[in-house]
Amino acid sequence: MNYKLIIALIALFIASASDAQANSVKRVAILETVDKEGKVPYGIKLMVRSKLCDYITATPGYEGFDRVDVSSILSEHEFQRSGLVSDRDIKRLGEMTGATYVLVAEAAYLNSSNIFLSAKILNVETARVEQTATIQSPTTVEGLESNCKALAGKLLNINTETGALKGELNLGYAKYVGEYVNGKPHGYGIMYFLQSSDIRNFYEGNWVNGNQEGKGTMVLKDGTKYEGNWQSNVRYGFGIQYYTDGTIYEGNWINNNWNGSGIYKANNGDRIVGFFENGAANGRVTYYWSNGTHADFLYKKGKVQNQLTPTVKD
Repeated sequence: MNYKLIIALIALFIASASDAQANSVKRVAILETVDKEGKVPYGIKLMVRSKLCDYITATPGYEGFDRVDVSSILSEHEFQRSGLVSDRDIKRLGEMTGATYVLVAEAAYLNSSNIFLSAKILNVETARVEQTATIQSPTTVEGLESNCKALAGKLLNINTETGALKGELNLGYAKYVGEYVNGKPHGYGIMYFLQSSDIRNFYEGNWVNGNQEGKGTMVLKDGTKYEGNWQSNVRYGFGIQYYTDGTIYEGNWINNNWNGSGIYKANNGDRIVGFFENGAANGRVTYYWSNGTHADFLYKKGKVQNQLTPTVKD
């Protein structure tokens, strides 16, 4: 066996993999922050540029760089005044720096303590604007850091806190619009269920690794709506369900059933307040009639066993 040949092939494979990984990174050239009115201090403009670079570089799949010598490409004076970059300049900048995108940000004072930031990302190959975003920020260090991070997230369609991308996923049985990681809903988003056999219409809320988790709203095709907490795709915790016949349950859920303290509101105005188990009143509850009277009852699996107190006016 030719071990030298094997070693050479392994080295070639590693090099090719490294090149492919490097090529997958999108480089973003961040130009000087534009100030058309000439009122924003250089320190603030420098911080905006630097922080945008930091947060873009910290985003998986992206690399930002702001130490770009553009003097041979465009007039710094003209650029600082107008913020205009021609299609030819953008393409030349991409060729000289290996950038995939060019980012241009503009700052303007709103008042003595707040600025308005507007930014756009341009594709160096097409010279077209890929994304625009705006944000208002206080001029404090903490405010600029937080808002530059949010601005970078808007420009890249990504949640800079979780690293989740923002966009659409076509899953066959459903269409998802929102944040996702590794091809699975993760973060906040809306799932539209497409198959005719599915009783669900859509779910809007929080997701964790493809599962409904946290707060969210589910609407069924018959109009039934649930608003509340979820755990591993089932109703779990506090939630409110609105039924098509006008009845409402508001309270605790476990595994898609009424379980725990809650209120059942009938469509005639009557209410049952107390403990529920597996979707029915169970134990001691108070029944409130729509005429303003109430009494305590002992229920078992949704059926009255005994009246425990006299019926009285509220």
